[in-house]
Amino acid sequence: MQMTIQGDQSALLLMLKVFLFLLLHSLQVFCFFIFYFYFLFFIFDLFLFEYAHYLVLLVTL
Repeated sequence: MQMTIQGDQSALLLMLKVFLFLLLHSLQVFCFFIFYFYFLFFIFDLFLFEYAHYLVLLVTL
């Protein structure tokens, strides 16, 4: 009986470790995607601003 409880505990601990690892990994990937999309949006916004600036210059000329 004691052996099975010990085995269940170690299995539960292993599952908990795997769950925590996956949680951290998914959070890392999630943060990376947020950063990536923010970076893309920033660059797109920058280009849009530049093009708008050039368009305004063309219109004023």
